[in-house]
Amino acid sequence: MKTQTKLFQELISNKVSYINGKLFTKEHLNSIVEKTEVVHCKNKESVTDILDKEYIYIIIEGAFRYYVIQDEQEERVLRFSYPGDILFSCDTLSKDKTQIKAINQCSLLKVKIDDLYPSTTEKNDFIISLSEKARKRIMEEVYISTLNVEERYIKMLNEHKDIIYNIPSKYIASNLNIIESSFCRIKKRVLFSK
Repeated sequence: MKTQTKLFQELISNKVSYINGKLFTKEHLNSIVEKTEVVHCKNKESVTDILDKEYIYIIIEGAFRYYVIQDEQEERVLRFSYPGDILFSCDTLSKDKTQIKAINQCSLLKVKIDDLYPSTTEKNDFIISLSEKARKRIMEEVYISTLNVEERYIKMLNEHKDIIYNIPSKYIASNLNIIESSFCRIKKRVLFSK
């Protein structure tokens, strides 16, 4: 079984270097891990207001939903984030509209960006890379929105099979922009067709 330190080193190394292609030395990685903090979130806890622009938050366990409140206080789920994904303050798009809440018990690894990249140039490059990755994710979500509901659900299942079963149907239905009873019929049809 991996030690917590080893797990954090792998998360930081794999996720951060994936974003900008820069690898860390073992010594630098150890110094980063020493300064990290684990943040726990309760089921349905909002993290929108606790995200600090000086940090990135790597999801260790649990899942989050991004949503906006529409007419008559109805929630519209925009997307989900899963273990290994990175949350950062610009993810909230517009603090007064987009909200991020834990779907279940969650743990986040809180990493200070200055600890990752002490130089201003490297830090700015990283933030630009992170923002570009977020932009690409939004573009992919636009493409996904052109698929029919069943195709979107199948794509979600294929990408996050072990996690998607722990997300309440009402959130998935909202993300697919359908009512829960319709989603249940689609879910049944997809699961029985396999």
